[in-house]
Amino acid sequence: MGDHGFGQEQGSVFGFHLGWSGNWRWIVDRTPHGDLLVQAGLQPLIDRVEAAGMEFGIWIEPEMTNENSDLFRSHPDWILHLPPYHQPVGRYQYVLNLAHTEVSDYLFNALCKLLAQYPGIKYLKWDMNRDLTLPGGRDGRPSVHDQTAALYELLRRLRDRHPLVAIESCASGGARSDFGILEQTCRIWASDSNDAHERVRIQRGLTYFFPPIVTGSHVGPSIGHQTKRKLSLPFRCALALTGHMGIEIDLRDLSSEELSTVECWTARYKEHRALLHNGSVRRLQTGDPAIYAHTIISEDLKRFLLFVFFTDTTLNSVQGPLRITGLDPSRSYDLLLWDKPEIPSPAMERFDSALMSEPTVTVSGEFLERVGIILPVGFPDSAVILEGNPND
Repeated sequence: MGDHGFGQEQGSVFGFHLGWSGNWRWIVDRTPHGDLLVQAGLQPLIDRVEAAGMEFGIWIEPEMTNENSDLFRSHPDWILHLPPYHQPVGRYQYVLNLAHTEVSDYLFNALCKLLAQYPGIKYLKWDMNRDLTLPGGRDGRPSVHDQTAALYELLRRLRDRHPLVAIESCASGGARSDFGILEQTCRIWASDSNDAHERVRIQRGLTYFFPPIVTGSHVGPSIGHQTKRKLSLPFRCALALTGHMGIEIDLRDLSSEELSTVECWTARYKEHRALLHNGSVRRLQTGDPAIYAHTIISEDLKRFLLFVFFTDTTLNSVQGPLRITGLDPSRSYDLLLWDKPEIPSPAMERFDSALMSEPTVTVSGEFLERVGIILPVGFPDSAVILEGNPND
């Protein structure tokens, strides 16, 4: 996968969850995966993934330990706590105190051993799924800062030893979305919720600080695991395009039509990945709290993608022109609507956008900035994507 800088276009990665044993080492979780992994470890699975043209990754949570483990029984002083107070567990877990040199060294050596044993591992999803409670050291002093600095140092050591392994910071729904963590990781995971309705607002907020290439954005299942909200597949795919796109659904559960939809959006992502990852993001004002809009514009101002998300019933049945700023005012653009949305009300069709009836609409950058373009109105939890290309 090469140098994992912000501009790197990374290939497809197959993710696998690896369990933590109570015997102080990383091992394959043998219970749900059958005899193959028991006998041969991860290598046959890595070989199968690579044969399919993908790279292999694992999901780890190295900063945690459980009370019912050899590690905790042998090293109760390794957890982050403030003696003599009882440290409550969260998710049946304690947090290991990374500021202890022996703890960080142990984790570093364990992970290096794993990566050396399986050089096919190209990606680590570094999870951390509980809050810090009573975060004090053995000296009784607050230790959140020391814990954070120790985490950065552990990540730095691991990256120095294994520079070709991509690391994604996945922590309690974005609790570690900061510039410090990005010095040592390639991406951040914005939220534990994969609900595209919620992600519209979450990922828009992240664009104030982070480029789309470092924001993990995945196509989740039709029913959100946290909200139980049911959302259409095209809406979930459209939202995934606004970050570092991935797929977190069981493809075996999809119909042939749904598989075709996923293939279509995956092809779109690959075609426009350079623009999506490296373009300039401009948030647009819609005047309607139910409508979120932003553009991603190429550095030479020749191409752009406009994303419009409808998250609720709109205030008006007829939308005014949406002004698109930041384009080349002297250039003409051919505008293409990716998919024709279903119109919520027949009455709106009389005021519909020319984009619905014409294959392309050609306007100048100056017109788009001064006047704008009328877009079709969508149902709640739907998206409209407009592609702009130079009319040369």
